[in-house]
Amino acid sequence: KADTFSFVMINDLHDDNAKHEKLLKATGADTAAFICYNGDIEPDKMNDNDMFTKFLNVPINTYAWEKCFFMLRGNHETRGAMSRKMHDYFPTKTDQFYYTFQYGDVFFVNLDCGEDKPDGNKEYGGLVDFDSYRTEQVEFLKKVVKMPEYKKARYRVFFCHIPPVGGQDSDLIIRKTKLDGTVEDSKVLDGDPWHGDLEIYNKFLPFMMDNKADLLLCGHYHRLFNTDYIQNGKVLPVLVNSNVHGVRLDVTPEKITYHVINQEGKEVFSKDVPARKKNRWKIF
Repeated sequence: KADTFSFVMINDLHDDNAKHEKLLKATGADTAAFICYNGDIEPDKMNDNDMFTKFLNVPINTYAWEKCFFMLRGNHETRGAMSRKMHDYFPTKTDQFYYTFQYGDVFFVNLDCGEDKPDGNKEYGGLVDFDSYRTEQVEFLKKVVKMPEYKKARYRVFFCHIPPVGGQDSDLIIRKTKLDGTVEDSKVLDGDPWHGDLEIYNKFLPFMMDNKADLLLCGHYHRLFNTDYIQNGKVLPVLVNSNVHGVRLDVTPEKITYHVINQEGKEVFSKDVPARKKNRWKIF
């Protein structure tokens, strides 16, 4: 049983193979246990050949013969003809894009964010119902947080491409630590939240805040946000990674340390998430 290991997260590649290769090297993916692609890896318009030339050939030619990776959908993976074939390329044990898995002492929850705009947006042509789909995942989360494996895990780590943001009327404070070390409290990440952000805030976030999640890993915004979500005396570390950085996460029995690294291999910042203690969720 592995209680000490590392994994890598990359997101928002948008079919940039050169950036993909640089981030794998910069984050030391060759020494990681697995790699997570946290959404918006592909462009909207793809065919089967593009799936290889614009994404899969990179892991095939570097690490995928020796270690595994998994991919969460971002909003861009829900669009275009290839969205209907995603399961053919990335099957899951549940036949859903949302599921759980364990590695060592960590219980992972992979959530499927859906689209960022309302279902009635003209871009979707009346063909989507992501609001109901996210409600379906609420029922899934109700079961997850009751699982003995979830309750007994040393760490509980959630992935979701789109971060939860509630807007100015929410009772949640987003404490942002900037690269220069200064701290800013806000209710939004970057301007008013979109529909998908609000849906995830209302439907997914309560399960994390109320059931002692240790870390939420997101992308989507194409900007870095190193944050703590503070709500009703509870604190949840949330990393929103940019589209030009990679993240290496080192897990030990004492803590999870995440390192945000640029394409040249330089660490931009890091943060320790200590193993769970009784006072962990109280505001300092």
